This record gives sequence, C-alpha cells and structure tokens, in this order.
Amino acid sequence: MKKINFTKETDVNLHKYLKNYCLDVPTDEKGKLIRGEAVRTLSSYQELLANEEDRRVKVIFHKTGDPTQGAYVFIGHNGIGYQIPFDKEFVLPMSVVKVADDARVTTFKQSARSTLGDIVHDSFEHKLYPYTIIEFMDTEDMMSMGDEDESSN
Repeated sequence: MKKINFTKETDVNLHKYLKNYCLDVPTDEKGKLIRGEAVRTLSSYQELLANEEDRRVKVIFHKTGDPTQGAYVFIGHNGIGYQIPFDKEFVLPMSVVKVADDARVTTFKQSARSTLGDIVHDSFEHKLYPYTIIEFMDTEDMMSMGDEDESSN
C-alpha cells in the first residue's frame, strides 16, 4: 500500500479517507473538520494498515436462513463494533473478516437409533456469518469509491 502524506490532502479528501476507513470525523461545534486531529488520526491508522492483516477487503455477508438472524452482522474487534448489512458490498479490515471466520455454530441432527435403542446425533459445524471476498482494496480504490458515492447522491 502506498504511504499517503495526509498533511497535503484537502479537507474534502481527509473527510473521504476518514469515512472510507470507518473512522470518526473530528468536527468542531460548527461542524467544520478539525484538520490537525484528522491528519493525526489518519496517519496513525495508516501505520496500522501497513500490517497486511489490516488490509481492506470488499466483502458480502450472506444470510443463512436462520430465523433468529437480524438484518445485520454484528462483529466486535479491538474495541470497535461493526454493523454490516447482509447481501450488500462492504469494505472492512481483513482482521475483522477473520473474526467472522471464528464465529461458528454447531448444529445437531438426530440421525438414527442405535441397536441399543439410543438416539444417535450427528453434529455439523458451519460459519455463523458466511461471506464472499469481492476484492482487496487499495487506498486509491477506496477514494474512487467515495467519488461514486457522492455522485449518486
């Protein structure tokens, strides 16, 4: 990933980066971007992204047919909560997607009675939040996504 000097970016681009990284946009009481804080936040976050595990990916989470499933996937990682809609493309850090890999459920199904009359159960383990990775994102890709979002509004 190409290192970006955020001090040279415009306020509009800083806002887009913060939004695309799912970071809070620091604003003053009038709603204006606090530039220094935004640059510090983005610079420190960029250092985290230098680690391959935190590379951004575009994913789609799929519904499993479980009647208890809501409209969103809820994942917590490193003190940050993510609410991700099902069946829509969403950009996340790879480390958050790996948390979804660890969320598994075991179901049991009665298969037969043994010769002793005992009920035999088969168990099946599957992902609680199945997903598909669409693509790995680079910073330039994420910025162009932000442009498309604004033009559609």
